[in-house]
Amino acid sequence: MRGEAIVPFVLVMAIEGAAGPYGRATSAIDDPEAYRVYEAVFAGKRPAAGAGPRQIVIRAETVRRDDCGLSGPALEREWKTVVESFNRENGTARVLLPGFTMQPPYVLVTSAELASMFAQGRETDAGWGSFYEAFPGSGGYFEVSAVGFDRGRTHAMVYVASHCGLLCGGGTHYLLEKVDEVWREADPEGLSRCQWMALGIAPVVSHPLESTASASCRAPHPYVPIVQRPRTRPFQG
Repeated sequence: MRGEAIVPFVLVMAIEGAAGPYGRATSAIDDPEAYRVYEAVFAGKRPAAGAGPRQIVIRAETVRRDDCGLSGPALEREWKTVVESFNRENGTARVLLPGFTMQPPYVLVTSAELASMFAQGRETDAGWGSFYEAFPGSGGYFEVSAVGFDRGRTHAMVYVASHCGLLCGGGTHYLLEKVDEVWREADPEGLSRCQWMALGIAPVVSHPLESTASASCRAPHPYVPIVQRPRTRPFQG
């Protein structure tokens, strides 16, 4: 498909966190700048369509995903120290802390609490009924990695996934840069992005990035990776 992407009504990741099992988390994230990066990503990516949530729900333990990431020459040049920092910060699971300023306000939910809510499986009405009973108006919940920064702390990398219901949610890595003290998403030349998506009702619509599924970035059914190729390269298909 030239210049097209599969875009369902929502984006996806599995409740277990597709990165696989972590060891015991030992280090809390207490850097205020990391929470500003999270807030910047959340501002453009809500767990569900419609009105903004009254609160943001975030899984307390961090996740990482190595099988569907970013690639491109910028990651080996100007973003190299950011990638190295990201890998160091996510060498083991971390724990988020409450109390940092974020709009809308956030609340943390532990993996144990999520497991209890979704005891009958993540793709069940009962599980999501329990979740929304506990967090009404939230629109779902987020999972995040720890944030990697460059030495000047003006460039950052983070993984963020959202979950909002049956075949509802999504996850991808983000690069951000700090401009005039505000974190904004960055799009360096030649960047390719792998983004996990759900295939519910999935119309094909026009998209500015070239897209295709990649054998090296494969998800278990029904979660399908969409690789967004850089705008600077023609589609070869």
